[in-house]
Amino acid sequence: MSDVLKVVAKGLRIPRPLYKKGEISCVCPFHNDTQRSFFISIEQQVYHCFGCGEKGSLVNLAMKVTGVGFFKAMSLLREWGVEDFENGSTAKVPPVTEAMYRALDDNGWQAYLDTRGFDTTFVEKFGVRYDKISDAIVIPIRNKKYKLSGMKYRKILGKTFWYTKGFQRSRHLFGEVRIREQKMVYVVEGELDAIKVQQYGYPAVAIMGTELSKTQRGMLEEYKHIILCMDNDEAGRKATKKIGRQFIEDKVKASYVMLPKNYDPAMCTKTEFSEAVKKVRVIKSR
Repeated sequence: MSDVLKVVAKGLRIPRPLYKKGEISCVCPFHNDTQRSFFISIEQQVYHCFGCGEKGSLVNLAMKVTGVGFFKAMSLLREWGVEDFENGSTAKVPPVTEAMYRALDDNGWQAYLDTRGFDTTFVEKFGVRYDKISDAIVIPIRNKKYKLSGMKYRKILGKTFWYTKGFQRSRHLFGEVRIREQKMVYVVEGELDAIKVQQYGYPAVAIMGTELSKTQRGMLEEYKHIILCMDNDEAGRKATKKIGRQFIEDKVKASYVMLPKNYDPAMCTKTEFSEAVKKVRVIKSR
């Protein structure tokens, strides 16, 4: 961590930096500061000046200091060693409220998802927002009655993500609000996976991980046919086998789709996903 701090400080042209527990402190570059009021957290990937109040994401700071664009700033930070430190935490954000959701920016996420092959007009139907402070895409999670249950924050730089405090993934299926009255459903891992699969015209929900809870199993009972479409990596293949055994125990009609190696649904083009679906395989007891 100390090496990363020094590389970042040099890249951001910080004069006389001090390093402590994953943070850099220095005089503020945005006002005449003599008190070292400026702090950068590498772990949280944010900056804040307690003198003038200037604050924002590490990506935005890199853009301001170096004068480069958004994607070049992300590239620079990766070169400097900034990477993910924690995933899945609910400690960063208080319990969700509609007011909190409405306060988020409805712009700022489009460029990132567009580069990943998402139809941003379609994504807008899911109410995706952007949090400038943490430089994260925010995905609202609603139940079938459209009640806001939680929000997922996913940083644009890297793969770090977290949820609003108190949100229990095991009690929800992301995307179910948009696939009412369907007899078949594709079950995927992540929220963006579910959005991409629905974009391609297939009904999909995300279990938000690789574990299928008892509650989620009950929620899936309304579907006549369940098709697992987990990531084709080691964790995803193990999850397919484990969840497949659960469906056999529940006597549920289920199949699975094997994506190209090391792909997740959100990485697939429509053609790639359609070709994989053609080779769907029935889950059978041995």
